[in-house]
Amino acid sequence: MSVSSLEINEDRLIANGKEFGKIGQYREIIGIAKYLIDPNEDYNKKITDIEKIPLNEQGLIEYSSDFHIMIPNDISKSNRKIIYDVNNRGTKVMLSSFNSGSRGVMVAGVAPDDDLGNGFLMQQGYTLVWSGWSHDAPPIDGRLRLFSPELATQGHPIKGKIYTQFQPLKDVTQVMLSDRMHIPSPAYDTSEKEAVLSYKKYPDDDPIIIAR
Repeated sequence: MSVSSLEINEDRLIANGKEFGKIGQYREIIGIAKYLIDPNEDYNKKITDIEKIPLNEQGLIEYSSDFHIMIPNDISKSNRKIIYDVNNRGTKVMLSSFNSGSRGVMVAGVAPDDDLGNGFLMQQGYTLVWSGWSHDAPPIDGRLRLFSPELATQGHPIKGKIYTQFQPLKDVTQVMLSDRMHIPSPAYDTSEKEAVLSYKKYPDDDPIIIAR
């Protein structure tokens, strides 16, 4: 896997140019990272259904993801260390965990000064990096997503059965197809005659089919 290009949408000072001790100002760079994968490499052949992913003219797989970088404005003051934050369903965790920032920073990134919390990571000169890895992360401003290619055979999207589990914590009359506003897998046929709905009281119980 390699990064083929970066599409920069935002490049600005954070927190209105606030100084973070001897490190000084920080800037953030926000955009889309584009990647290439060679499906013929041995370590990529382990990816499920990789042979069904459309290829570009060079025989490579293309995909992209959101990225967000916070870096000292004067790079010479950096401590030359990167912290990569494996985000949680597209939300940023690092600033709330290390900087005691508000929950708002987990989604919206930088905004008011208090979203950056006590500025601990900035005062140490770290470069902070996030990138999307969840293809179904909620389509909400500030969330980081992976934009993965769709599988296809002979130019047609693949269809098949999938299993979805609903586990409400109280009595409900309806549930979403995905967890907490995530993007669900679209139904190929909303009138699927072979679709099955079952229930069980405990995780290890055998499922009981509900008659249509």
